[in-house]
Amino acid sequence: MTHFKPLNRLLFDMSVYLKPELFNKEWIDNVKIDKPNILMLNRYNELVSAINWSFNKVLKYKLYFEEFYPNSINIPEYEALEYHIHSYLEDLTILKNKIEVFLNSLKTDISKVADNKKEVVVHYKTLVVRINKIFKGVKESRDPHHHKGWKFLDADIVDAEGMSMMTKFNELIPGTFGSERIEQMNKKAQDAFKLAKTKRIALAIENNRNISDLIDELFSGLRQNIYKLLNIKPMEEFLAKKSKDIIK
Repeated sequence: MTHFKPLNRLLFDMSVYLKPELFNKEWIDNVKIDKPNILMLNRYNELVSAINWSFNKVLKYKLYFEEFYPNSINIPEYEALEYHIHSYLEDLTILKNKIEVFLNSLKTDISKVADNKKEVVVHYKTLVVRINKIFKGVKESRDPHHHKGWKFLDADIVDAEGMSMMTKFNELIPGTFGSERIEQMNKKAQDAFKLAKTKRIALAIENNRNISDLIDELFSGLRQNIYKLLNIKPMEEFLAKKSKDIIK
């Protein structure tokens, strides 16, 4: 399990305690598990699973920005990109909220059982600072001066939309523009769309890296106290012991 991220390890370990019937009987019989705090375990399984679901959804937006565009003349690419941006901002905010709910709950519960309460509080504050820093760009993107009414404004998408609308005039009033001018406007619209798309892909890559580091830091730094709170043990300990026994 060394290739598992801390979040995946926790989800796997909780599943062993919550759903032992899903695992191979011969394997599970070799895992000497203590009686967990089942109510706490169920609650944190929901909280952690919610983070995992939101986290993986956010990671997919790089692919959405790159490839997820409808093959339809009724929905232009710049409009699909704008839709992705709206959805991305919403999903980033949802992920941040789920992390904060988890942390607030964890801080309260761990403080009741931890031997190093002061260290837990300090680490919690450090994580809160990291969360706010990483998601700061999301907040700035959603400030009022970035909106016109309800609509998020991206300058390049606006340019692409504007050029596309101009070419429509020629369909309504034939001869409004010459063929050369229409070709120029179509090219400008496509160039603006490509620029907006490239920027969003780059932003998604950067956010994925930063958020992945945050998730690793969160579940790695609080690992010991999480397991103590839930009264569970990491399965890697049993797997490592089993490997040694086999070697013997």
